[in-house]
Amino acid sequence: MLSVCMIVKNEAEKLKLTLPQLVRRAAEVIVVDTGSSDETVAVAKELGARVEHFTWIDDFSAARNYSLTFATQPWIAWLDADEYLREEDAEKLIVFLQAAEPATQAFSLIMSESPFGQTVRGKSYLRTKVFRNKLGVHFVRPINEQTVDAEGKPVLGPVLPIVLYHWGRNLGADEMAVKKERYLRLYQEHLRRNPDDPYVSYLLGNLLRSSGGEAEALAAFAAAVDHGQNDRALLIQSLTGKAETELKLGRLKETFQSASRIRELEPGNAAAINILATILIAAGKIEPAVQGLEELLKSPAGIDPVREQIIPRMVLAEACRKLGQTARADSYESEVARLKEKYNAGK
Repeated sequence: MLSVCMIVKNEAEKLKLTLPQLVRRAAEVIVVDTGSSDETVAVAKELGARVEHFTWIDDFSAARNYSLTFATQPWIAWLDADEYLREEDAEKLIVFLQAAEPATQAFSLIMSESPFGQTVRGKSYLRTKVFRNKLGVHFVRPINEQTVDAEGKPVLGPVLPIVLYHWGRNLGADEMAVKKERYLRLYQEHLRRNPDDPYVSYLLGNLLRSSGGEAEALAAFAAAVDHGQNDRALLIQSLTGKAETELKLGRLKETFQSASRIRELEPGNAAAINILATILIAAGKIEPAVQGLEELLKSPAGIDPVREQIIPRMVLAEACRKLGQTARADSYESEVARLKEKYNAGK
């Protein structure tokens, strides 16, 4: 039923943690090595994966597409060595695939940035990680590759209640610095050749913002918004990055415009509600801000616990202090501390 396709390089230790349950549950696991100098190949074979080799050409999509050529099952899941799928979730995934409607081409999973070796929810987002085989689905872009169909259109699918824990951002400072520099170079090289690519502009904005380059990040998010008008999901993500960066830079008028645009596209968007409440509080309009945030907290749980549960309480604590409601503010701050620990938000 399921082929798991991975590309790896020098990931022996991570594979010891992430590969065994995949081999036990998937019909086949295909590991394409791109030039390891450690024990990656031996470990993958010992754990039961099929190992193939690809000469690295600085293009993740090329390596991914090569891995797909070996898949024989009706469905493909593409994973990395630092992505952990719990065994019970692997079982659930196969059940979902067996029951999938014939018209369903793909599924999205919930990606969670988690501490290495742990299944603790952190910053979360959706990504298409599972798709049908033999329909022409393939990868494009040399970095942060994206799945597209045979006609080159992005492949999107229903969200499954399955979390894939990503350990790739919980690295040491030196390793993270090298990784960011590498990605920065690849993003900039890609955009020099493809300046109208909204997705890579969005990714560049995220990278620059995480490194403290807010002004440069804002320009990248603005480019993503300008060129991403035909992709609603990407447009919302780009506007969110733009609004949050504008808010940090103190550009309240522009922040309000960006957040309002998000709510036009998605009225219940948590990030937009948080941002607009922050602006209202700064303007002295505290009661409507509190009302909007409290409504957000009553909403059903979604994908991102940080924006849906932690940030609203942080803003509410600020609002309560301005209203002189010290005990209520303290209560919200205690909840924030508890939730940060629960969801790895302070790490």
